Parts: sequence; structure tokens; C-alpha cells
Amino acid sequence: MLEWQTSEPKEQRKRGRKEEADENKRKEEAKKRKEEEEAEKKRKEEEEEQKRKEAEEAEKKRKEEEEEQKWKEVEEAEKKRKEKEEEQKRKQAEEEQKKEEEEEEKRKEAEEAEKRRKEEEHKRKEVEELRRYMKGKHIDAENWSLRYPDPCPQQGSGDDCAIFTCKYMECLARRDIQRFTFSQDDMPTVRARFTLHFIKAYFNA
Repeated sequence: MLEWQTSEPKEQRKRGRKEEADENKRKEEAKKRKEEEEAEKKRKEEEEEQKRKEAEEAEKKRKEEEEEQKWKEVEEAEKKRKEKEEEQKRKQAEEEQKKEEEEEEKRKEAEEAEKRRKEEEHKRKEVEELRRYMKGKHIDAENWSLRYPDPCPQQGSGDDCAIFTCKYMECLARRDIQRFTFSQDDMPTVRARFTLHFIKAYFNA
């Protein structure tokens, strides 16, 4: 009796310790699995967070690139528009300048034509006046040929008429009617030379 009574609790205590150890082991394993599950869950959450951040960063970058591209396109379009406007203004200015030059050329041509017309009219009146004068002197000048040297020196003052006339007559007397090598600027010299010539002719007479 005593041996059975003493061995029974011992076996029970042994089984109890084993069961307790097994229970502790199961608890440790459960705790470890839980910690692993928590760690795995945390890792996945971190991965998901990292992926989300990367996706957000990529989306942000994409939007920034799109905005930058749009801004560049707008700037390029604005630049092209301004260049086109400048080119149009330049062409318009060139056309206006060309038109002004053409009008100026036409005006000069008209002035030149009017000047020639007035010169021809003046020559015609002078010839008619000369013919009337010669007709009064009983000189038949109807069959005389008329020549109009071009260019012909023009008088620029109101008191050189006689000097111009004498100079014309000198050239005509020398048959030098193709070139009249004198002008209004030569009148003081021509006047002095004629004066000297007349004085010499007077004293040598």
C-alpha cells in the first residue's frame, strides 16, 4: 500500500511536469508563430507602404514631367507665335518700305519728267523768241537746224545772263557744242577772263 501510494503521486508529478513543459513549449511555439506572423505582417505592411510611396512618387514625377512638357509646349508655341508675328511685322515693314521707295521713285520720275517738260517748254519759248527777233532783222532762220546740248549748263543766279550768253556764243563759235565745260560756279572766273579780254581788245584797237 505504501509503495503504491508513494509512487502514484510521483508519476503524476512527472506527467504534470511533462504536460506543463509541453504546454509551455506549445505556448512558446504559439508565441513564436505569432511573433513571426506579426513580423511578416509588419514586413508586408512596410512593403505595401514602400510600394505605395514609390507609386505616389512615380505618379508625382509623372505629373511633374507632364506639367513640364505642357509648359515647354506652351512656351514653344508662344515663341513660335511671337516669331511669326515678328516675321509678319518685318515683312509688312519691308513691303511698306518698298512701297514708299516705289512711290518716292515715281515721285522723282514725275518731278524729273516735269522738269524736262519745263526745260523743253523754256527752250521752245526761247527759240520762238529768237526766231521772232531774227525775223525782225530780215534773217530767214526757218531752215536752220536746232540743237539742244544735254546736259546744258543752267544759270543759278539773276545777274549772270550776259556771261552765260557770251560763254554759250564762245563755245558755238569754236564748234564746241557737244560739251559745255562750265557751270554757275565758274562764273566769277569767266567774268574776270572776259573783262580782261575786253580791256586788252580796247587798248589794242
